[in-house]
Amino acid sequence: MISYLSCNEGKLELHNYEDDGSNEIVCSSNHVNELANCLANYGFGEYFRTSSSMDFADEYGFKTSDGAHDLLEAACIEAYKIIEIHEEYEKGLTPNYLL
Repeated sequence: MISYLSCNEGKLELHNYEDDGSNEIVCSSNHVNELANCLANYGFGEYFRTSSSMDFADEYGFKTSDGAHDLLEAACIEAYKIIEIHEEYEKGLTPNYLL
């Protein structure tokens, strides 16, 4: 599950933490769809722990200090859409926007 975020070189880094305490960066990207797919595949909770790099993103390659937060928000919105599509297909439904 993605539970920790950081940023570096203008990219958002998604960290997967396992129950045993191990973790790894499973995605490092500045593309909304790539981040959304990773979030949907690994899953995520109601909140993320974050590195201070998220609050000072302009010092880590983003144009603004809240650039990483903006990218995360866009990626989460898209991830929820991906999750919804999968859930509807599992129920045998076709999402309205695909009709």
